[in-house]
Formats: sequence, C-alpha cells, structure tokens
Amino acid sequence: MGSSSSDTPHYEKVPEGWCISTIGEVFNLQAGKNISANDIHECSQNFPYACYGGNGIRGYVNDYNRDGKFPIIGRQGALCGNVNFAEGKFYATEHAVVVTCFAGVNIEWARYILEAMNLNQYATATAQPGLSVATVNEVEFMLPPLNEQCRIADFIANCFEAIESLTTQANDLRLTLDKAKSKILDLAIHGKLVPQDPNDEPASELLKRINPKAVASCDNPHYAEPYDLPDGWTWCKLIDICTFLSRGKSPKYSETDTTYPVFAQKCNLKEGGISLEKAQFLEPTTLNRWPDIYHLQTGDVLVNSTGTGTVGRTRLFNESCLGNYPFVVPDSHVSVIRTHGEIVSELLLSAKLFKRQ
Repeated sequence: MGSSSSDTPHYEKVPEGWCISTIGEVFNLQAGKNISANDIHECSQNFPYACYGGNGIRGYVNDYNRDGKFPIIGRQGALCGNVNFAEGKFYATEHAVVVTCFAGVNIEWARYILEAMNLNQYATATAQPGLSVATVNEVEFMLPPLNEQCRIADFIANCFEAIESLTTQANDLRLTLDKAKSKILDLAIHGKLVPQDPNDEPASELLKRINPKAVASCDNPHYAEPYDLPDGWTWCKLIDICTFLSRGKSPKYSETDTTYPVFAQKCNLKEGGISLEKAQFLEPTTLNRWPDIYHLQTGDVLVNSTGTGTVGRTRLFNESCLGNYPFVVPDSHVSVIRTHGEIVSELLLSAKLFKRQ
C-alpha cells in the first residue's frame, strides 16, 4: 500500500491501531467494458450472467468479464456512487467500477465502508452526473487492522440480518392487523359488531325523516345470505342519504396566487391520509365556477375516481387541514360524498362501497 498517516486535520480522533488512507491506496478501481444494449436482456432465461451498469443490474447477458466477489461502484447517472455487491460470474459495463481489494483488506468490510462513504457527494453537478475514478481514488477514510475489519463486517452482517427479520415480522404483523381491521368492519356493516337495542328507532323511520322520497326496504333480492338485514335496519341508495354527491370540476390553476387550494387525487389523497402540502391553487378569476356546495366540509368522504391502483381510495376530510386557507375544492378526479347530518359519514368508510381503502 502507499504511505499513510494517523495525523490529519480531517479527523478529530483516529482509533488506536487505525490509520488514514485513501481509496486508491487500499483498493484498485477499474471500470468494466462497453456492451451493446441489444445484447442485454430483461430475462435471465438463456442468459445466465447479470450485467451491472451505473445503477446496478441492467439485465442479463451470455458472457462475463468478472468472476469472484466484488463491490461495484456506479459512476454514471443520478445514482452514481451507489455501491452494489456482485458474487460469481457477471459482466461489468463501462459505467460500473469494479473494486478489487489489495492484500490485508476484508472484502465484506470493504462493501460496507464504501457504501457508508456516500460517494455520490463527489459526483459532477451536471445534467448527467458522473463520478471520476481519479476523484474517488483520492477520498480519504480511516483504515482499521485486518482482524478488526473482520469483526466489523461480522457485526454489521448480524445487525442487518436482525433488521431484516424484524422487518419481516413487522410486515406479517401489518397483514394480521389489516385482516383484523377488515373483519371488524365486516361485522360492523352487517350489524354483528355490537348488541342491538330493540328501543332504537328503526332505520326505515330515520330514512323517511332524512328523505321522504326514499324507498325503504328490509329485503333486497340482490343480496343473499349472509347479507340478511338485522332487525331495524333497511336498504337504501347512497343518494338517498346524501346532501351532496358529485365529482369535482376541472380547475384553471393560478401560476402566482396561493389563496384557494385544489384537492387533487394525485397530490392530496395519499396512502394513509390527506394533505394540502403539494396542492395547486385556483385562478381567482374563476371562483364563480365554484359555488359554496363544492367547498369541502368536515365529514366529506373523498373518493379517488381515477388512477391505476388508487381508484376507489377513500379518505375523510376534516377542515382542520385547511390551516389559513379559506376553503378547498375538489378537482375532477375526486368524488365527494356528503351525507345528511343524521348519518355518520365514517360508516361509509367501513361499508366497503369502493375498491380501495
């Protein structure tokens, strides 16, 4: 290895037995070779070797130019400086820098230390970021003794394994909780969650008071067992219990005014909640197109009307998210369900009327 020193202004304290070195003194960095895009395939069937580019595996090829265990640094693209780890036979392109360790360096430790260096910070600030091998070779770091490298690598591997196990357990728990939530909601909408009180006013009377024109029924031929209604319940149409049921409108957005936010399914109806953080705003001259009925209110059920994978997602609006805004209106991709005051709007969220929750 080249010369090294434990005396440097870049580090306040170097652990005993460690020294300061550079990447170029400890590792040999060499970019791979160019390969035609036509020779890279998405599927590994009939093409057994992974092909590494600047951002990791690009695809699979029928030839290889490296065999062994190597950290790989991406040197081209937005993710340049990222570190992957290849083992066995693989092909490295000109955008993948293969790292070979000199004697006295543990390969497993090397992969972790290179990743921890955040090499992307040394990339050129251009439209197509790039990482110079010459620049990387000059990056300093603290080098521990070989035996300590091995202990560090083993400890990190054990920690990551434990984290992976906890992540798997957390995912399993999340699935269990989702199933429990679904079961509770299913019981609720079928009248099996809480005891019935014969003294309660029948739902048919409630429906008459809300909407005298609504037709109440205790029997719906479209639903068979196990959807028989509990005593006192009634079938009705959604529109029978709503004071407002409509999709929003296509707004004209302002480029300068930030007074009147628009609730859009892409920006605001998020996984797990709602937010106006990334809202766009109405052009003030178009306010006459938005009567008060379109101003969202606490208790409004908002439904994604479009969007692959998100259509049917529902959220409950609360005016507390308005902050200092006077009101917010929905765009044409959001449907608004505003129930009559005697109807608990949260019930619609549990009724599984829509595709996604």
